[in-house]
Amino acid sequence: MLKKTKPGTLCISTLTTVIALCILFCSQPAQAAIECRFNSGKGGSTTLVNGSYKEIRLPTPTSGQSHMIAQFDTKLTPTITGDCSAGNDGEDLWAKTSPNITGQGLYNFASFLTNIPGIEYQVRINTTTGSGNMFAQNTQDFQIISYNDGYEDNWDEKTFKATIYVYLKESFNGNPQKLTYLKPQAGLLGWASLGVPSDSNNQPYAFYVTEDTFSIPLVLPTCSVMALGDGGTNVAMGDYFISDLKNGNTTKDVPFNIDVSDCTSVAKFTTKMTTLKTTGSGADLLGNTLNTNAATGIGVKILYNKTTQLIPNNANSNYVVSDNTIPGSKTFNFIARMERDGNPLVVGQFKATAVFNMTYD
Repeated sequence: MLKKTKPGTLCISTLTTVIALCILFCSQPAQAAIECRFNSGKGGSTTLVNGSYKEIRLPTPTSGQSHMIAQFDTKLTPTITGDCSAGNDGEDLWAKTSPNITGQGLYNFASFLTNIPGIEYQVRINTTTGSGNMFAQNTQDFQIISYNDGYEDNWDEKTFKATIYVYLKESFNGNPQKLTYLKPQAGLLGWASLGVPSDSNNQPYAFYVTEDTFSIPLVLPTCSVMALGDGGTNVAMGDYFISDLKNGNTTKDVPFNIDVSDCTSVAKFTTKMTTLKTTGSGADLLGNTLNTNAATGIGVKILYNKTTQLIPNNANSNYVVSDNTIPGSKTFNFIARMERDGNPLVVGQFKATAVFNMTYD
């Protein structure tokens, strides 16, 4: 028979049994779905700002490798904050990359161009507590870059920032323009949203960079050490007889070399020569600087590549060597040759002084 019991319970029993089958009708409230969004969910645009980093000395790239040379955070303006409440559009971070200023990509993520070819950077959209991920290489459709189903605390009431990772890629070929700052190319990085971006309450934000988003000071191309190959400062020309120089005869060639080392970001070396005293009809020889017991009628010609003269005090005469391997050191070979300058030959001592000025690009 049926008996009344407390609400929510139905018991069935008989007079001849002591066993009762009771069915308890009860229910628990279902957990409400949660969705997250940027700010109000209406979308908009924001710009990366206030990125800074210490001075960088660009290293020599390693063949076949890319390596990170800087990492720092930037703020977003206007500010973006996560907001989570009841809804069905999820808690994942979605993004789509703009192709406008993208580079070749790195480690399956998008990379973006700077003002120096071969130096690119990646951008990670994340909260100040670290949740987030980088822009991926998808440029056609939105995709999830950070799965967060059930973890709304990663976003809710958290402020977002952008972390920059700067990489020197194997295509880097120096800084020939002698740029003093590394800056991003201005443009649109891409779009990102919390929750499905197609929903009207989860609209994406566009993320932009300007040339002022970050400005990293650079050490210009240079070599710290420049010296004669033997470590000294003199090139010994040896002894000569007047007969060696008469009748237009030239004398022996004296090879010497100049070494530069501890070079950074140098792809081109340009050498010029100056002197306080010249001789010869074209003032193209190094003259004797001695005043006592001085030899006359001779001067020193400086040659490079065995046959090309480097003329002193001549702005148009220079020895240029390009080396796209961006060497850390380099040796330059010269020849010193004693020649007649057109004046009468007089026996004596001879000393000439030259200054070799090298510029780097």
